[in-house]
Amino acid sequence: MLNSLLNRYKKKLVIDRIVLTEGIFTRLITDPEEMLQNCHLQYETLKKKREHGFNNLDPEWRDTYEPILTISDHVYTDLLNEPSLEEWNAVVNSMNKDSAPGSSAISYQMLRCLSDSVNQELCKYGKFLFTTGAIPVAWKRSQIYPF
Repeated sequence: MLNSLLNRYKKKLVIDRIVLTEGIFTRLITDPEEMLQNCHLQYETLKKKREHGFNNLDPEWRDTYEPILTISDHVYTDLLNEPSLEEWNAVVNSMNKDSAPGSSAISYQMLRCLSDSVNQELCKYGKFLFTTGAIPVAWKRSQIYPF
């Protein structure tokens, strides 16, 4: 959404064929319907089980990663709800208006000037990000500028 607002476009990857290996036979699938039926098989081969090693933690660190029993489970019930417009505006207004914008080049001052309808769309986008966990890679990068 932000990239389209800022007229930044990325090239799309088009998958128009799948190589499927069944036993000793290999075949090329190009029919769109058959590709839809078999595309999940391609991604199954890419997934690998993550080996976290929590069972091998040093006892000194094991307590750090144990669940905190004093935190009630009900605090998580509304976590993935869409933020209300009031909540969104309160957070935006609490931010330092003189902060340097990140890679999107959108400052908090600019966010404060948006209409309620645009902010409502940003609330929906925020819910999408929280529920899917699809955080843009560029948002995970930091920029440090010397004085």
